[in-house]
Amino acid sequence: MGGDGHAEPLATSFEVTVDRGEGDQVILLVRREGEATRIAFPRRLLPAGTHEGSVLRVTIEDRPDEEAAARARVERLLDRLLQANRSGTAGPSSSPAGGPDKPAGRPDEPAGGLPDSGLPE
Repeated sequence: MGGDGHAEPLATSFEVTVDRGEGDQVILLVRREGEATRIAFPRRLLPAGTHEGSVLRVTIEDRPDEEAAARARVERLLDRLLQANRSGTAGPSSSPAGGPDKPAGRPDEPAGGLPDSGLPE
C-alpha cells in the first residue's frame, strides 16, 4: 500500500532466454535465484525479430482495476440470470440445446432468452 492508503499494483520483472522453437510455441528459459525454469510460450506473442538466444524482459503486473471491472461484469450477468430465472424466462430445458426449435450451437450462445454476457470471446 502506498502512503496515501491506495493499493499500488504488484509487479515483477525478469529476463528470459529464447531456448528453442517447437511449432507455434517457443521455450523460454527463466534463470532466477539459482533456479532454471522452462516456459512454453506462443511464438506469435514475441516481438518481431526474436530468435533462439534472444534475451527478453518479461513483466507481470497485477491489474486490480481490470479485476474489479471483470467482477462487476460477472455480478451484472449473475443478477440478470437470477432475474430471468425468477420471472420464468429462463431455466433448465428438457430438450438439448435449449429446445426443439433451437439448433445445437456454441455453449456460450444466448439460449432461451438469456442475455449475452457482454464478455469478449
